[in-house]
Amino acid sequence: MEAKVGDKGYFGRKNGEKTYGEVVKVNRKTLKVKQLEDRGTQKSHNVGTVWTVPKTLWTPENEGRPAYATKPRRPRRKRPCLVNVLTGERTYGEPGMSEDLLFGLMANGMLPKGRR
Repeated sequence: MEAKVGDKGYFGRKNGEKTYGEVVKVNRKTLKVKQLEDRGTQKSHNVGTVWTVPKTLWTPENEGRPAYATKPRRPRRKRPCLVNVLTGERTYGEPGMSEDLLFGLMANGMLPKGRR
């Protein structure tokens, strides 16, 4: 659907914040859109600010408000690592293992082969 002056809708990146606005000018590849609601969390932009928006980042109002965020990232489980300061050799443990336990296994020679 081609946007026209006066059309209302939402603009923003695919996984970013979407802002409600009104088209004030149509160019070949971009739109000038007047913001109709507050935008931003760290740096806020006032209502009435005019943005240059690529047509690919524009969603007409009749298609509904697009989703704001992607699925949350899974937290990374870190693997403990001990480094021999003399040789520079690194020894890794299982994700979630404490460094103390890894050190104890390493000191007693109880690490499985391939963990050094």
